[in-house]
Formats: sequence, C-alpha cells, structure tokens
Amino acid sequence: MVLESRIRYLRQGSPSEFNPALAGKEMTHRSRMADLCNQGIRFNGSAMTLTKNTQDILAQMKLVNLEAEGDHNCFISLEGQNEYDLPSMNGGYQTKEEWLPVLKQKTIEAANVYRNDPEFSNVPIIASSWTHKEQGVEDGFMTPYVDYTNSHPYINDWSKNPYPESDYLLNYITSHSKVAPTKPHQVTEFGYTAANGSSNDKEIWQAKLIQRQFLMQYKLGVERSYVHEFLDLAGTNDEGFGIVHYDGRPKKSYNMIKTTISLLEDKNKTVQLRPLEYKLSFTNPNNELNDSLEQTLFQKSDGSYYLFVWLGLHKDADISSQSDISLDFKNEMSTIEIFKPVISEKSIDNQYFKKQIDLTIDTVPTVIKMQPRNPSKSLRKRGVSIHAFPIFNMQEATTIDNANRN
Repeated sequence: MVLESRIRYLRQGSPSEFNPALAGKEMTHRSRMADLCNQGIRFNGSAMTLTKNTQDILAQMKLVNLEAEGDHNCFISLEGQNEYDLPSMNGGYQTKEEWLPVLKQKTIEAANVYRNDPEFSNVPIIASSWTHKEQGVEDGFMTPYVDYTNSHPYINDWSKNPYPESDYLLNYITSHSKVAPTKPHQVTEFGYTAANGSSNDKEIWQAKLIQRQFLMQYKLGVERSYVHEFLDLAGTNDEGFGIVHYDGRPKKSYNMIKTTISLLEDKNKTVQLRPLEYKLSFTNPNNELNDSLEQTLFQKSDGSYYLFVWLGLHKDADISSQSDISLDFKNEMSTIEIFKPVISEKSIDNQYFKKQIDLTIDTVPTVIKMQPRNPSKSLRKRGVSIHAFPIFNMQEATTIDNANRN
C-alpha cells in the first residue's frame, strides 16, 4: 500500500527483527526496508531512545544498505533521540537536569560517529525531539552537530492549545528551533487519532486535520513533515493514528494523501515561480467565519495552478460551517477543476473558459486546479516548476517536501 500511495519517504526506527505474525510472512524488518529501498523508498533513520548505542544503530542501517541492490544509500536523513524528555525514552530520567547532560553527550557522539563514516558522512542529521515546548533547552547547543531542527506538534488536546492552528504551530515550531536557530526545520511526527473526532464521520475529521496541518507547516517553511502513522495498532478498534486500518483497509486520510500526490506530483526539478493574479472575495462580507480563511497556492511545470482554500476554525468545527467566496482572475482560465481530496478522489466540478467562479468552502480543504488559457511560451519551453507537494513523505505516514522550493 505504501507504493500505491506514491509515498516515497518513511520515518523508521533503527531496524530490528519484525514480528512475522504482523508481517504475514517470514521476513525481517530489515529485509522489508531493503525491499522497499529497491523500489524507490527512502528512510529517515531514527534513534528511538537515549539508551541505544549509536554504533549499533549505524551497524543496523549499514545492513539495510547491504541487503538492498545497487550502491545507493537507503537513508536520506539520520534523526536523533526521540522525545528525550519522556522517562520511557531516556532510560528513566525524570527531570531536565538529569536527562539534558546525557542528551548533549549522545548528540555529540552521534554526530562524530555519522560524520566520520564514509557511507553516512553526507547524510543530513536531524536534531532530537522533545514533547513539551515549555521544557526548553539551551539555545543553540545543537548547532554544530545537526543539519535540521525537529518537533512533534500534536494538537489533539485543544483545551490546552486555545489558539488558531496556524498560531499554535508557529509558536511550537519556533520554540523547538532554538536548539539550532540557524538550521532549517523538519516535523518528524504529527497526527490525529480518529478516536478524538467529534463529528459523525471520524475519518473525515482525521483526514482534514492531517491535510490542513501539512499545508500550514509548508507555509511556515517546514522542509519535510512525517505523519504518525501508517497502520493502526492492534486493539485500537480502527480509531488509532493510522491512515490505514489494522486489517489493511485504507482510511479517508490515506485516500486524501494519494489523491493530493496525484494532483501535485511534478517530476520536473527546475523551479521558477510565476505569479497568478487573482482576487478572492466573500459573497457575504459580514459572515464571521470569513476571518478564519486559509489559503495556499502551488504551481506546476505545465503552467497549471492549485489553490487550496479552507476555513481554519477550531479543529472540532463541523463540516457544515461554511462561507461563500468568489474568485476573479485577471486572465481567463481555459479549465477549472474543483477537488476535495478528503471526500473524493475525483473532481467534484469542472468549468471552462472562465474569469470568475463562485464557491462554497468549509473546514475541509478545497483544491481549485486552474489552467490558464494561454500558458507562457517560456514556461512551456523550459518546463519549469514549483516543486510543491512534490512527493509526499511518510513516517509510517507522510510528508511535504519543501527542500527544492525557491
């Protein structure tokens, strides 16, 4: 199912023996990773606890590369210790005064081991993560040892996060970037459990929030985001964090990711942004929901544009919360297609030769695909693109990759 989704990057803990009963066949976790690597999947290798030895983790990753075919590296990044402020992850330390010195030692050790190994010396290192922004750490102490900062911005308990999603994410990511403030940022975990959904369709609730957070993190400059997680764990009654049910049935969040990739995937690597002149206005300017409007615009190498619009209301807001908008374009569009990847894999409306359209939007992102009537000749000739949602990446789930955008 990973290959069918077009996901190409997975966040994976250090390889260990996989449970044959869970896999359905006699295959080690390491061998499965090598098999996926042979089919184009690449991994973020994550050291899950402070108690693991960096040399042992490196040895396991080398075995994955050894089993894979060819001379490519299966790992596109190496992540530090996972959520190191949790006693279950750090070996039992309860306070910052206890675990911070150990973390510093492990961070320096990992950088020395990885950067002095010919096979992994050029693979970027992602900083360790911690769970609470109020924990804090010393500003800049990881700067010499990492290439990316890291965070896990879960927003499941809204009572503790009474801010708009975009404001909360900005504050959270900023606080977690202080350990290496000059380095770019990745989100190596985020997600939503369907069990927390308050709407009638919990899968829609989960899928819309995953898509919204992808888009907002992209706007904040996050270079890659991994959704937790791919498969529901046993005993979660199909209401876990997974985008796929435990028995392998896809959830709406899986279909959303697959559809969004199919819309925005662009093989062209040359990037050149070309502005789209448009005006977005509200049919009812007095609607109090208008203030929550969010939008993100992407461009592809064929000259087409993709505008995502949604109401960024409280995460539990029902889909019935709506606002009517009008889109006016300076130049006529030969084709306009409307999609809602959370709801359907197919377009829900098509219009032709238009300079203006009317839409009703809600808390689920709507995608407006626009093809200008006369795409720029230079654009067609050079085949330039904005590598927007290039290929989603996935942590046992997914990501948006901003690394190639200007």
